[in-house]
Formats: sequence, C-alpha cells, structure tokens
Amino acid sequence: LQQFSVNYYPPSNNLSILSGFDRAQNISHVTINSEQFQPEIRYTLDGTTPTALSPLYQNGISLKQTGIVKAVIFKDKLPIGKVQELEIDHHIAIGKKVTYNNRYSSNYPAQKELTLVNGQSGDLTYGDGQWQGFLGDLDVTIDLENQQELQQLKMRFMQLTGPGVYMPAHVKIALSNDGINFKPAQQVDNDVPYTD
Repeated sequence: LQQFSVNYYPPSNNLSILSGFDRAQNISHVTINSEQFQPEIRYTLDGTTPTALSPLYQNGISLKQTGIVKAVIFKDKLPIGKVQELEIDHHIAIGKKVTYNNRYSSNYPAQKELTLVNGQSGDLTYGDGQWQGFLGDLDVTIDLENQQELQQLKMRFMQLTGPGVYMPAHVKIALSNDGINFKPAQQVDNDVPYTD
C-alpha cells in the first residue's frame, strides 16, 4: 500500500529483533523485522546508538560472541522511531546439555531444552517465547562438559501476580565434578513480596 501511495493506517516505526541459537555452529542468528515497506535499518553490535553511518541491515546478522544489537529505522539520514535492542550473551554454558529433573510446563515451553542456555533474555512479556514456566520447582542440571571455574551465574525470573506467575522463594546452586555428587555452593533468597 505504501508503494502504491494508498492511504491506510500507518505501520509502526518499531522494530522486532529476534535471535535463534545454532548449537552445531555455536552462532546466534539475529533477524530484524519491521512493518515498514523496505525500511532503511541501521544497527550496531557494541551497544552504541546507531547513526546514519552504521551498517545497513540486510539479510540477518550472525554473532559468535556476546554483544548488544541496537537498531533503528532511518529516513533522510535521521532516525525515526525508538532504538530497539537485544542482548546476546555467549557464556560458557551456551548450547550445553540441560537435564530437567522437574519438567517445564507444556503451556510455557519457550525454546524447550535450549531455553536456559541459548544466550537470550526474556523480554518484559512472557509472550516473547523466551520465558519457561514451571508448575512446581525448577530443578535443572547444566553439564559444562569439563571442569571450569565459574565467575558468575545469572538467572532471571518474572513475577506477574494477575495471571499467577511468581518468582521462586529461593535459588539453590550446587556444583559437581562428576554429575552425581553435588556440593551446595550458595542460596539466594527472594526478597520480593508475592503481592508485588
């Protein structure tokens, strides 16, 4: 309709940035979509705000390392709409085997076994396909395949009391060298009231 100058409800200037992880190649493939007809999308991978001189998005982006993809539509060398961003985190557990000792909910499978180690964070809505839900305890084992020193462990949880989504009371972390005998490492208690 834009191409033929037909008057209609204008499309959004917002962008959708999505990624999928290729376990075999250890690469995240990023796609950027728009409602606009043939938009000029400029992007950066280092977390800086795109400019008119930033790379032009064409057919996807492949990342083998951690990065923050930021993108915005340009028209006449000026940005239109908000800068959208997606963090891609290539950590030492990315793509590794996850054993679910308690299964995730069939209503919220997200990316199934790849969800917790795909290098992506869930957005502010559980409809983005990145949030995995559990009706009971979340109990998983992540196999790093060899002994490694951990610098940090990051997990994100969502709480939306309306639809009955709650954060866990606590998170227990245990480490193992053989996958059988586990030694408790740390427990983090939730300090967010279940009413918030």
